[in-house]
Amino acid sequence: MSKLLLRRSIVRISTLVTLALFVAVAMILWSRIDSVRNPLKSDRWFTQQQLGVTYDLNDLGVVDVNNDSWLDIFTTNHNARQSLLVNRASSGEFIDQLLELSLSQNSEFPGVEPSDIEPSIEAPGLYIYFDQADLVINAHDIDGTDSVAGQILLPNAVMIETKDNFKVSNLENDEKLNIEFQAHGNGQLIVRPLPNTYYLSPTFKLNERLPLDRVYVGSELIRPSTHDFRLWSGKDRHAMVWADFSGDEQLDVFIARGGASGRFSQNNPRNVDELMIQDNFTFKDRTAESDILKNGCPARQAASVDFDQDGQLDIYIVCGRGKPPRQFFPNQLHWQKAKGHFIDVAAERGLDIPEPGPFLWLDPDNDRDMDLFWVSRNNEFWLYVNRSGQFEPQLIGQNRSGARQLTMSDYDSDGDLDVFAASSQGSVLLTNVNGTYEITTPQSVGLPARASTAKWVDYNNDGLMDLHVLPGGIFRQRSDRRFEATHLLESKYFPKPFSTWFDVDNDGDRDLLIAIEDKPFGWIPSKLRHLGERIFSRDDKIRRLPKSKVILYRNVGTKHHWLQLQLIGKEGNRQAIGARVEVATPDGLQLQQVGQAEGSKFSQGHYRLYFGLGQYESADSVRIFWPDGTLEEIENPKGDQLLKIKY
Repeated sequence: MSKLLLRRSIVRISTLVTLALFVAVAMILWSRIDSVRNPLKSDRWFTQQQLGVTYDLNDLGVVDVNNDSWLDIFTTNHNARQSLLVNRASSGEFIDQLLELSLSQNSEFPGVEPSDIEPSIEAPGLYIYFDQADLVINAHDIDGTDSVAGQILLPNAVMIETKDNFKVSNLENDEKLNIEFQAHGNGQLIVRPLPNTYYLSPTFKLNERLPLDRVYVGSELIRPSTHDFRLWSGKDRHAMVWADFSGDEQLDVFIARGGASGRFSQNNPRNVDELMIQDNFTFKDRTAESDILKNGCPARQAASVDFDQDGQLDIYIVCGRGKPPRQFFPNQLHWQKAKGHFIDVAAERGLDIPEPGPFLWLDPDNDRDMDLFWVSRNNEFWLYVNRSGQFEPQLIGQNRSGARQLTMSDYDSDGDLDVFAASSQGSVLLTNVNGTYEITTPQSVGLPARASTAKWVDYNNDGLMDLHVLPGGIFRQRSDRRFEATHLLESKYFPKPFSTWFDVDNDGDRDLLIAIEDKPFGWIPSKLRHLGERIFSRDDKIRRLPKSKVILYRNVGTKHHWLQLQLIGKEGNRQAIGARVEVATPDGLQLQQVGQAEGSKFSQGHYRLYFGLGQYESADSVRIFWPDGTLEEIENPKGDQLLKIKY
């Protein structure tokens, strides 16, 4: 009898334990699923707006591309389709106008880059496009007299699927695959790259029986000019540097390209960086005339700067990996010797650093020239001090975790710029002391020890600079110069975050733009995640493009006064890059440098300055130190306005 009771007790206890575990797991899973749908904690201070999805994201940033004082959004996406979302303030919407501005990666077939945008298939003919990484050839309502035939030359590492009236024969040719195909009526050929295959750039040879006006390429239904053509899916764009390089008061863009995982040949004539000049809201390629030589550099980060104060913007590029034996390429400094013409002077100026690493251009010693703050692969922090256009390296120190991202601000209001170096393994705060930097622990002022990304931002316009980090959220600065966690915009689940702060609706407060990689099973332990991906993915042996959701968090909680500045510099440096601004209020002095609001990881284009005035309806004064050293002062400017100041 006692054994039976013991057995029943064990069963009851086991049942209760199992039920408790089930409830606990269900609660954890629900919490994780909810964190994917609502990735950041916004409370009532921020409202969430979905802006769409993007594939294979490399960078995210903001720029006023049409100079209408409303900030727009851009992305770089390796070889996938990019976005240039123009801010339509009247409707609160963004319209993608990348193709209208002639900034597609493929000028011959704009809109052919990999994306999830499929063409409208209506008229009879052959439709060729990319569905994410897959190449799709779709025969639609082709009668017998126009039957399609031809060849496609592709890499060997692909999977082939045919549907309906599509027939293929495969002829292997070394590392290439020559596919012969024939179709009539309706049919489809899908070519899926394997994981170790880079983007497909197929070569087509179509039978001339099919009229070219029956061939449609990409989402824009572009018709090829010949029956033999090649589809370059993209250019592996990494960084976009927006500035007026031509001197006509319109924003141009320099585009630095990567190395396609080391597959770009140094001698490939198509492998060049790009200088696109704007002409009335259309961009024209002026790379050939610019004399900018890539020399095989697999570009990462890029930025414009007038390093020698000659009144012309120059371009600095960090280069990444290459093919052995040349694993790393020296960084490049393209000096603008004449309007629109450049020459690489990195070696003679002391900036041909032979390895990648994040950097900032800033003026830590307030001597009116720009120095380079850089982090090496060995996790060393360096300051390259500008000595009349020559750079002298000074070792600041070492942090075992290096830095994933750098952000600068005079957070302590002592009149010089400090730097926060974000790292998920251990962040550091670099405090400016007499024009150089001392490494301190973030915890010493109440900031988090670790962060995957960080941005200085006065989110509540109280005149004190706060810090937004992921996953920790906003750390608010108190009047005693210490920080405290608010838990606003924090997240528990966050792979590969891209984020930047800007005033999307010109209402005076800054809003958060963020892109989150969409991994449905990213929050599950790795073994279970792989199982889930195999169950729910159509094939785990094919190449899939990473998908990211772009989300805007509008700031609706700020009630303080504010002042925003847009400086318009002289010809040669219209964006006034390198200028410093001091805004005085009864609470103290705020110092900012043009460009410090930039939140892009690799790019540059955000030149607006943001000052919180707290309870004051105006500032006491605004002092502008222009890049050439000229001082301009404005007394008692009213707050709650975007103030444009021309040199």
